[in-house]
Parts: sequence; C-alpha cells; structure tokens
Amino acid sequence: MRRESIWTNSWKNFKRKPSHLLKIIKRGYLKIKRLSLTVKMKFMPSRKSFPCRKLEIKELAKLKEEAETSRHQILSHELFP
Repeated sequence: MRRESIWTNSWKNFKRKPSHLLKIIKRGYLKIKRLSLTVKMKFMPSRKSFPCRKLEIKELAKLKEEAETSRHQILSHELFP
C-alpha cells in the first residue's frame, strides 16, 4: 500500500476540518502557495520551527545558565589577561 504524503493528508484534513488547518497556517507552520486562479493550492512547510516541549526548554535553559557561569569564572580568573 502506497503512503500518501503529509501534504495530501493535510489537504484531506482541510476538506474535513478547515478550522484546524487554518490555525496551523495562522501560526506560520504551513504556507499556502496558489498555483493558478483555480482553487488548487500547494502546502509548503514554513521556515518557522515547531515549538519545543517544556522539558527541552528547561534543559536548554540549564545549559545556557551553566555556560554563562563557566564564562564568568573564566573571565574573572586571575590568569586570564
């Protein structure tokens, strides 16, 4: 059985539930490119990335904080010119 592309599935969902797909488009995750004057549309992925999970955000915040503290330690060291 052949898999359908994500954009074909999105178009089918658009026919069934337009409000859900319109919310995704408004957030900037999908772009609509009109191919002609008819109703043919092509869905393209947007450059905006999907939001991270809360755990990933917390981990990134910890890493950033550790990097800042180590940077301050290096800059304040007496051997650093």
